[in-house]
Amino acid sequence: MFSAARRVGQIAHPTRISALHASTIHRGLLHTASRLRQTEAEAAMTQKLKTVFDTDDVRVEDNSGGCGSQYEVHVVSPQFEGLSKLKQNRLVTQALKEEIAQMHAIRVFTTAPKPNEST
Repeated sequence: MFSAARRVGQIAHPTRISALHASTIHRGLLHTASRLRQTEAEAAMTQKLKTVFDTDDVRVEDNSGGCGSQYEVHVVSPQFEGLSKLKQNRLVTQALKEEIAQMHAIRVFTTAPKPNEST
C-alpha cells in the first residue's frame, strides 16, 4: 500500500491507496506526458491532411495508448462546404487510405469553417 495525503479543510489527512490504484494513476500520468508531443504517425497524417485539404485546422490523436491501432481525426476545411457529413468523411478516409489499412479503428470528425460574424 502507498500512502498519500488527502486535504480536508486546512488539515491534511493520510489516505491509503492500493497498488492497483497507484499504478492506474501512474499509467494516466505517463499517458498524459506522452500526449505532450505527437507520434511520427500522428505528425505524418496531420501533415498529409493539411496538404490535401489546404487547412491548418487538423488534429490527429492516437487513442490506442501509443500502439497506433486507433486514431481520432478532426478536420475543418472550406472544401467541406455544401457536402454531407458522409461525403466529408469519405474524403478524409480516402486521403488516409494507406494509413487506415494498418489501423484497427478510426473516428473522423469533419466540418466546414463557420463564416465570420463581423457586421
